[in-house]
Parts: sequence; C-alpha cells; structure tokens
Amino acid sequence: MSDPEDSNEEDAYSETSVHSEDDEECGADCIHKKKQYKILTMFITYQAEAEKESEDSKDKIEKQQQDIEDLKSQLDQLEEEIIEKEDVISSLETTLNNEKRENIGTLTTLMQEIEYMEKGNSQLEEEKNALVIQVEQQSREMKEKDERIRSLEAQLNEMTSAPKIVSQPSRDDEPTPLSDILNKVTRIENLLQENLMTSEQEKKNMQDMKKQLDAQRSKNTDKSVSLLQNSISAMLAKKTEEKVKGLMGRGAFRSSRDPSKDEETWRGPLFGENMEEVAERQQALIPKIILETVAWMRQKEGYRQIGVFVLPALSKQLKGLRDEYDEKGSVDLSVNRHLVHVIAALLKSYLKEIPGSVIPQKFHASATLIADAPHQQQSAKIRDLVQSLPQVHRDTFLIVSQLLSQVAANHSVNNMDAAHTSKVFTPILFGNDSKKLQKVLERVLNDFKPFEDLLSGDVRGAIAIEEEKVPPPAPF
Repeated sequence: MSDPEDSNEEDAYSETSVHSEDDEECGADCIHKKKQYKILTMFITYQAEAEKESEDSKDKIEKQQQDIEDLKSQLDQLEEEIIEKEDVISSLETTLNNEKRENIGTLTTLMQEIEYMEKGNSQLEEEKNALVIQVEQQSREMKEKDERIRSLEAQLNEMTSAPKIVSQPSRDDEPTPLSDILNKVTRIENLLQENLMTSEQEKKNMQDMKKQLDAQRSKNTDKSVSLLQNSISAMLAKKTEEKVKGLMGRGAFRSSRDPSKDEETWRGPLFGENMEEVAERQQALIPKIILETVAWMRQKEGYRQIGVFVLPALSKQLKGLRDEYDEKGSVDLSVNRHLVHVIAALLKSYLKEIPGSVIPQKFHASATLIADAPHQQQSAKIRDLVQSLPQVHRDTFLIVSQLLSQVAANHSVNNMDAAHTSKVFTPILFGNDSKKLQKVLERVLNDFKPFEDLLSGDVRGAIAIEEEKVPPPAPF
C-alpha cells in the first residue's frame, strides 16, 4: 500500500509538469495544486531540517553531558587537592606555631643571658675599681713601712755606733747591759729582715696586681671574664682532684679505678638503658649524667629560670649533648657555655627514657594509698616507701626531688609551683600521670626536709664535687 503523501507528491509533480507545459490551459484548480505542492515541499524541507537540527541537538546534548561529566571529574579532583592543601596548611600552621613558641622561649632565654652578662660586666667594673682602691691603699701601707724601716735602720746605726761595754759576770749570772744591747740589736735585725722581706713580697704583689689591672684594662670584658673563668677552673680542678682522692678512700665510688679512664672504658649507649646497669658500668652510685646535670642546675641557679623544665630547648644543642653522653657516658658541662633550658631538657629526657621509670610500677599501689592517708601521716609513709626503693632508684629520686623542691620554692620567680612541677614530673618519675601519684610528689616538693637524711652521704659528696667544677652564675 502506497503512502498517501507520496501519491500527493506525485500528483503535485504531475500537475506541475502539466501546468508548465501549458500554463494557459491551467485554471484555478491548477493554481490551487501548485500552492499545495509548494506548501508540501516547504513542509518536507522544514521537517528534514528539523530532523537534522534535532540530530545535531542530540549530538550537542551528548557532548555537553560529556563535558559536564568531565567538569564534575575535574571538580572532584580540585576538591581533593583543596583538602590536601588544607591539611598541608594546617600542618604548616602547627609547625610554625611550635617554632614560634620555641623561638619565643629561646629569645627569652637569650635576653636573660644577655642581662646576666651585662650585670656581670658591671660587677667586673666594680671589681676593677675596688682593685684600684686596694692598690692605692697598699701603696700607702708600703710608704708607712718604708718609713718604719728607715727608723729602725737609724736606731740600729745608733746602737751599733755606741761604745762597747765590758761585761762583768755577776753572782747571779744575770745578763749584762752589753748582752741586753746585743739582744736588742738581734731582735731589731730580725724585725728589720722580716719587714724587708714583707716589703719585698708586698712590692711584688703590688706589681702583679698592677699588671693584672693593666691587662684587664687593655682587654675587653669578654676576654677578662674568660681569663677569670680559666683561673677559677684551674683552682677548682686542683681542689676537685684532692676531694676525689679523699672520697675514693671513703667509698664514694665503687672501685679505686682512675676516673680519668672513664672515657676509655665506657661503652655506650646511655639513653634508654637500665639505670642500675649504667651505674654499675660507670662504677658510680647513680648515673653520672644525673649528678652532672643536677649539679649544673644547682650551681647555675637554673631552678630560678622562668618556665624551667617546661619551655622548649634548642634541639640542635640538646641532640649534640645526647650524642656526646651516649658516646662518652660523662661530659664536663663546665667546658662550654650552655643554656638552662638545654640542660633541663637533657635531664628530663634521660629520666623519661629510663626503662621501668625511676619509681618502678610495683611501688605505685603503695604510693597511691599514701595520697588517701591523713596529711600528718603522709611524710612518714613516703619515707617508708622511699627507703624500700632499690639504692640507685632511691638516690636518684631524692637528688632529683631535692632540685625540684628548689624549683617550687622559687615559684614567684620561675612561675613553677609545686603543683605545676609535680604535674610535669609525675609521668617522668613514675611513668604514670595518676592524680594521686601527682599529689604524693607535690607533698615531697612542698617540704623536702623530712627526706634529706635519706640521701646517702657518698652521693652528697659526689654532687658537691660536680658543683665545684661548674663556675657560679653571673652576679645580679
């Protein structure tokens, strides 16, 4: 069956052909068919164009949908990148804040050190002025002694030029006038000789003092301080050697080995090792790093430093000291200049890394019960607990607690009261941040006197020796 539209198209075409052959014979009916054909042709053309446009639109829509999918994929990638960058920015902000706090702490410490140096320079200038006054005073004394010597010489000349008297023995064998004169002459000669020797010595001392004064004036303050420290260090080294010999005889160390050979016999590492084994290897009552750092903090009055044991230390200096202790086992902290926060962080890090902690876990239950005991009974119970600790652990706990009690006693200066200090050190000494254990440590730091006698005399002597090695802080 044929399509009506096709037949109409054929009729229109045939009519058009007829009309084209003979337009004159075509009437109204022919014109009407022409119009229909024209309309039909336009409709078919429009329909074809519409179908083509529809297909093009479909292609465009599909392409646009594909573009949208691509854009969505790109948007997802951008969102992931934004999240990653936000994480990086957050991490950088945290790092910058930490570095900022560290730099602020370091800057504060450096400013305080500069202030100490300035005050030390002022003190040195005062000492110079006092030395000048002393030299002038000794000059006046020398002049007076010179006048006295000249007077004695005149008396001696008068007595030696006097006529000799022949002595006659008396019945009672009493000294004759001549013997009196000779005795006086002898005494005067002795006195004169002593005064001459004293005068010569004082002249020499004055010359030395003048030389020192000239040297101090010719050099800048730093060099003068360095010379003074070297002189003090030499004197302290000599005294230390004598005390070490005395302590060796009393048993301050566990053998009579030569302390100078420690570096040769030490085999690291030090950090993270059993505390009793370290003391045994070093042939000492407690690890030397504890003696040396605590003595340094006490001698330098580091317990007065603002934020001590809390503010961060210079990581490079801290790592250098850790490596040196791991290598040598013992370090002379008086040789180089160190910041308080570096030594404080060194002590904290060593105590924190002790296996099993300073107060082993088996003693924690007893310590917790002490926190619940009446206040007037706590000191006695803490004494019993401390006495039950192994020797190395007991002496370490006491020597560190004694230093921390000094920190708490200076809370008006360093902003570190007993509660704050115990909060910092409870997890370090006990390996546990229990509130009750913190309360026990706070009790010890608030009043250390009831526990002072528990510290062995040998450890006291050893830390006194270490303190003498460290130069005192710059005067205020």
